[in-house]
Amino acid sequence: MSLVDNIFTSVTSLNYFYEWITYLDKLQKL
Repeated sequence: MSLVDNIFTSVTSLNYFYEWITYLDKLQKL
């Protein structure tokens, strides 16, 4: 269970990081 939680947290963090990068990219294109 701990391993699954660890993977889930990692995926969630990567997803959040990607969303933030996309957001910054949109700001620069304005």
